[in-house]
Amino acid sequence: MPPVGSKWSYQSHGVGQVSSVSDGGIKLWFPMSRCYITVTDPAQLIPPLDETRAEGVFDVLRSDPGNTFPAAWINRIRGYRQKLQSGCVEEVAEIVRDLAAKKKMTWGEKQMFCDAFALLVQQMREVYPDATEKRIRDAYSSRG
Repeated sequence: MPPVGSKWSYQSHGVGQVSSVSDGGIKLWFPMSRCYITVTDPAQLIPPLDETRAEGVFDVLRSDPGNTFPAAWINRIRGYRQKLQSGCVEEVAEIVRDLAAKKKMTWGEKQMFCDAFALLVQQMREVYPDATEKRIRDAYSSRG
């Protein structure tokens, strides 16, 4: 069981702080969504980023975007939504990278980009408290 006050990630909610631990589960406060969530299975919690994993995220942002999603916009959005809901910060970085490379985005893709970018900034801020948004933008803009 994680100690009270420690920070953990949970799916698409971002980084939350453990506020209490009981037999009913672990209660986390998520400032991004401004809500408490009780997690009954501690195995679903994702440990916070460390510097090595954060650098891997920057590598994902700097890499060339893949063409892995189908041409139909609804299928792309579904694929992006699955990645976003996984809580895996590397997959969230793939969403940001892929959508940032597009010249024209649909309204749904713009929303997805904003959500993924906000979640990525929150996750990365745990490792790099200063200038995170700028570092992320520089990483996906510096692709060669």
